[in-house]
Amino acid sequence: SSSEASDTQDLQDPDGSTLTVRQKLIFTGILLVLAGGGALVVAELGLWAVGSPPDMPLRVAHVPGHRETVKHLAYTYDVAINDQGLRDEELPLSPPPGEKRVFVVGDSFVEGVGVNVADRWTDRVEALLSTPNEPVRLVNGGLRGTGALHHGRIFAKIGLQYRPKALLIAIFANDVDDTLPLSTPEQMLNAKPRRTGLSALIHAVFPRLKTRISMFVVQRRFARRTSQGDFLATMERAAEQRGIPPEAVQKWKAALKPDHVKAVDAGKLNGAILSLPLMKPDFWEAGVALSERGRRHLQALEPLHADTIVRAKKAGVDVALVYMPSCVTTAPRCHSQNALEVSLGMRTDKAWLDGTPPIVTALTNFARKQQVPLLDLTPVF
Repeated sequence: SSSEASDTQDLQDPDGSTLTVRQKLIFTGILLVLAGGGALVVAELGLWAVGSPPDMPLRVAHVPGHRETVKHLAYTYDVAINDQGLRDEELPLSPPPGEKRVFVVGDSFVEGVGVNVADRWTDRVEALLSTPNEPVRLVNGGLRGTGALHHGRIFAKIGLQYRPKALLIAIFANDVDDTLPLSTPEQMLNAKPRRTGLSALIHAVFPRLKTRISMFVVQRRFARRTSQGDFLATMERAAEQRGIPPEAVQKWKAALKPDHVKAVDAGKLNGAILSLPLMKPDFWEAGVALSERGRRHLQALEPLHADTIVRAKKAGVDVALVYMPSCVTTAPRCHSQNALEVSLGMRTDKAWLDGTPPIVTALTNFARKQQVPLLDLTPVF
């Protein structure tokens, strides 16, 4: 009826024109979009004016000059980062006459998480090799929680500055899992991620704003993982996001020791030690036995190391690989139901204790192809 409001009824605009309700709504929506777009443009220009980066900063090493004493449940050690971002002493970039330098890359097993500098294997090897007339310096480029992509990057960006005679690439079984299948050598010196669809469009129009939001999200996620608080609640949310069945989560929680959970909440124990069997129960199957998932990761790892080897050889730097074994390939105790990882759901296979693990066979073939020596430390562990 004429008394009922309709989206087609005429409304008189102040300038005398006639608009329908629908047209009014569309017009208002357009104004809101334009206003919002204008605000985004202003924000983007503001970030440009203050020098905000259009892409995520490239992580190369630690923060130079950082100092701390790490106190965990099982160890206490000091950390001192030099002016290049390495956990090593301050060194001149040019070696003294007669000094032979070896730059060593790897993850926490190279950096020496859990021990003081003097107790790291790199420092002990340095002491064994050095003589008063022929000093040898092993420059430690270890970076915890990293894989082949970062190892090549830290050598290219920092290692070469120390003018080493040789590069030693230390490989551990977890490097397989730490190398994402989509990682490419191009990303080693260029941190720009692959973007598609809407993400690519937004970054093309508002690169700095998109990057700032991405950095905020990453920082929030990191804060949740590392903050002292409710470890169990955090892991339950993470498990739900990954689609891990609730019964698997409950079984994992039942196997946890209360003292360990308290230690994680207090910041005295790395929560990843406890969460890994829940989040990636096939971790060692991928890294040691090279399961289907492990082979996908390995296919990305090998080109990354190959690129680093080529870069080193072009600079006149000799290259060698060393494989550092996991206890699941050397110690029967690591397969016991009393072993922490196994008790929490990690899958292992005692057959890995005999013969040559698939990861070693793959690395041997890779080293032969690249014409570099490989030292497998499994027999001496």
